[in-house]
Amino acid sequence: SKKQGLLYGILTLLALLLASLLVSAIFECYFLHTIFNSFSNASDSDSVAWMVEQVTEFIKLFLPLGMIFLILYISRREDKKGKGEKQKIASKSIVDIVDFNQPFLRKKLDFFFFFFLIGTLSIVLLLGKNHGNYMVYLFQLMAPSLILWIFSSLHSDLRLGILYVPLILINLALLCFGLLYPNNPEPYESAWDTLNAYVESSEKIFNSPLLVAKMLEEGMTPVDSGSSEYYYSTNAYPDSFFAPAYSSVEQQGAFYLDEIQEQVEHQSYDHIMITENYSPFCKVEIIEQYYDMIDRVEVYLPQSNQSWVIQIWVPNPQ
Repeated sequence: SKKQGLLYGILTLLALLLASLLVSAIFECYFLHTIFNSFSNASDSDSVAWMVEQVTEFIKLFLPLGMIFLILYISRREDKKGKGEKQKIASKSIVDIVDFNQPFLRKKLDFFFFFFLIGTLSIVLLLGKNHGNYMVYLFQLMAPSLILWIFSSLHSDLRLGILYVPLILINLALLCFGLLYPNNPEPYESAWDTLNAYVESSEKIFNSPLLVAKMLEEGMTPVDSGSSEYYYSTNAYPDSFFAPAYSSVEQQGAFYLDEIQEQVEHQSYDHIMITENYSPFCKVEIIEQYYDMIDRVEVYLPQSNQSWVIQIWVPNPQ
């Protein structure tokens, strides 16, 4: 009922507020990173074409599940015809906004379908336009609900099961070998080996985000985690309990950038390994004064469908 829905909604909001206050008290930059930074940088990666590309890829990957739904839909229509059922014309509206003790929708709505619908709208209208993640949001929000919706709709029918099982196996194969399997071409696999060798031979690196996992494995502290740069492109925001004062964030950012530049000028890094044409923490013109570029390594990222070039710099003789 709408009454229960409102009650659960209020209780959920109160629980969310209490959890938010607790999280903010323990991790002062949590909401700065997940909300304030994200809103500030969202407009820089707002691409409808990127969203369409991801949704198209999602449809391809889950086409066998779509075929299962089509078979299921056709079989149910045939069953209704066989039983001679006639569709009744609804005399009432599909929604009820008067009776507070009744559901908003008079027609029963499948929960997993509703979940899939809301997740898909979130992708199409907002999250799918973000260049920062390729297919990640779609697999978080759309894939689980789609799979649960389709499988919860199936019924035990040997005749149809003969069609379902091969389609499910085909879909698993598409996911495993078309998306999740690394399938790195040989030149790119050796490129990763080259980068890893540079990291292993270093003690202190000014790094590209691609190297973070390897650096942590080697016990090194990254300069750029992959999210670090976004702290310094956050737009001004009003004072809030859920984030440090903007002036403090701006000051810390300036201090961090100055510290990195000073380390470059003192040649404190034995290797600078940065993404080509993108150096948010120190201008390339400054790096060129104190370091020589000795290598360029192109690496392929199959899960994000991208190629990056990493420049390798070492201190020059002073």
